[in-house]
Amino acid sequence: PIIILPGILSRWAFMKPLADMLSHEGHSVYVVPALGNNLLHIEESARIVRALINEHDIRGAVIVAHSKGGLIGKQYMEFYNEDERVVGMVSLATPYTGSAMARIVPHKAFTELDPKSKAVAQLRSHTKANGRIISLIPEFDNHVWAEKGSWLEGAFDNIVLPVQGHHAIVFSRYAEAVVRQSIDRLSSAI
Repeated sequence: PIIILPGILSRWAFMKPLADMLSHEGHSVYVVPALGNNLLHIEESARIVRALINEHDIRGAVIVAHSKGGLIGKQYMEFYNEDERVVGMVSLATPYTGSAMARIVPHKAFTELDPKSKAVAQLRSHTKANGRIISLIPEFDNHVWAEKGSWLEGAFDNIVLPVQGHHAIVFSRYAEAVVRQSIDRLSSAI
């Protein structure tokens, strides 16, 4: 099974082309409508993901997440995955060390993405899930303003893709192929 987690200001439908491709390949794909436009705190969002997993009795899942969705997925894997219902995550353009861009948008949902925020600091200090995450990184990201971009220390893998743009990575045919391969790699590693 696949769980789709979009980024900030995005509903699940933003990732529909990617979700459809995975569904056509035979994966059961789950979306999380309760996240709405993804303006909730990362912690609260991770609890919502857990509720969806419990409701549908999902086991052996891989999260496919974009941007803030990857932070939600990591929060879930670090603090709500004791029973290992989620085996790994493929993240696209996720600001694991935050983004300085968050400082120019004075909304709590954005300030949580600041490199100095408690949420980002907490996720950086907890690393047990990192070895089950593949981070896909656009070679240029116009939204993740951070020294290391979407690089995740201790990740299963960090892959820089020849894609220009934070949102473009979601719609890239090249990225689609790498997402498929990454799901297979994570699934076979368990």
